[in-house]
Amino acid sequence: MQPLKEQLTNTMNHLDTIFETHVNGGKEEGFIHGEFMPVGADGRIVLSFNLLTLTHMIGFMIVVCIVIFYNLLNSNSHDCVYDWDFQAIDDTLLAPIIKALGPVANISVESQVLYHTPKSSFSFWDDKRKGYIFSTNKIPFFVNSNEWHLDTSIAAGGRSKILQFVVYIPSAKECPLLLQLPNGEISKTNGFISPMWGGVIVWNPQGCLKDSESQHPIRQTISHQDLQKVFEVFMGQFRQLFGLQSQSHYFGSSGTYSLSQ
Repeated sequence: MQPLKEQLTNTMNHLDTIFETHVNGGKEEGFIHGEFMPVGADGRIVLSFNLLTLTHMIGFMIVVCIVIFYNLLNSNSHDCVYDWDFQAIDDTLLAPIIKALGPVANISVESQVLYHTPKSSFSFWDDKRKGYIFSTNKIPFFVNSNEWHLDTSIAAGGRSKILQFVVYIPSAKECPLLLQLPNGEISKTNGFISPMWGGVIVWNPQGCLKDSESQHPIRQTISHQDLQKVFEVFMGQFRQLFGLQSQSHYFGSSGTYSLSQ
């Protein structure tokens, strides 16, 4: 049996390779840097899971049980209703990473699509940017625990840790919805993480749901290309929440950016 330190080192090296190739469209030069790390209410930066540090501190292997929920939230079910081909992403993008984390984390993945899931605070229209602006300073008020009935599943009971990842589709009356960083810039990833909880990405459909308040909402499926872009950002959030080190800028198949932007 491999020594603990060697096993962990191999696991992390394997993860680095997977993030470079699977998350970046097969490009080995891809990596991440300068991620936007939300700060807790007490002003401290908090990570949900730092597997490497945790295991080194206690001196022996602990396998953490984690259930990850991926949620597609349609803000207004009277607009166009979107679905996704989650299985394809799970097979090509998530499965290799979960397998690599196997020595230190027993991870299971579930997904769901929800309807009528408004956020709990308001944005404002910016004529210059031609979009509705939501400041990341109000992030604690974005997640609507009263309306977002996120599954916690029987499988997540007991001592399992739970992470929620949300794709939020704004209503036609609030689209495009743009996240504004503390420095006034508009987020390029249009997403954020909440320590100990998970991550959220705002996805604005092309054309921004022109058939608002239709009696017969159109059902559509998020394209594979758009879903790939979304999950590239999710992988950066995933890496942050697990305390995995990262370096330089992120080169995804959808372009080059820093997750802090």
